[in-house]
Amino acid sequence: MMIIIHPALAEEIKISILPQTTLASNPPPGPLSESTYTRASYIPSSVCIEVNSKTVWVNNDTRAHTVTETTEKFDSGNITQGKTFSHTFNTTGNYNYFDRNDPKMTGFLKVANTIQECELFTNQTSGF
Repeated sequence: MMIIIHPALAEEIKISILPQTTLASNPPPGPLSESTYTRASYIPSSVCIEVNSKTVWVNNDTRAHTVTETTEKFDSGNITQGKTFSHTFNTTGNYNYFDRNDPKMTGFLKVANTIQECELFTNQTSGF
């Protein structure tokens, strides 16, 4: 699900980097083992914003993570626990990014000219 963030509601867009979680006590019934692991992740992982918006990634994990665009248009380097990386998107487009330390951890950012363009894109990609 894509999140649309209206610039009037926030001066900057914050994306959290959350740690891997373990469900060890009282697992739900079913085919799960005693411990269930969930990958570290960017939350939200799919965002649409207006051009010239500042986005801040906050590392809430004890491990270092990166925010690296797949064609290296931006790369945070290692972000340690409690630290941030920010980037202002001055160009419209689609930006896929990942964590160099955990390449299966991915995110997507669409930068549009207007919020209406974000809404149209979201409706088209959601099958509406």
